[in-house]
Amino acid sequence: MNLFDGLFLSYKMHKIKPEKEIFLEVIDELEKDSNDIIFFDDKEKNVEIARKCGIQAYQVTGDNIKECSLWKM
Repeated sequence: MNLFDGLFLSYKMHKIKPEKEIFLEVIDELEKDSNDIIFFDDKEKNVEIARKCGIQAYQVTGDNIKECSLWKM
């Protein structure tokens, strides 16, 4: 059983966050509803743009790393 449907790395996609095109490409490639996609990042701006694209996005910092842990999913 795979926990993830895909792993998307901006450098491999030749895209730069927080450009919304990177998030739209992920949505398109996964063929999922944007609300079914989860995104973690340490930068607030990247999280904001992902949310504007309908993605469930969470900012991960040293203070909340346990709250965002995958074992809670």
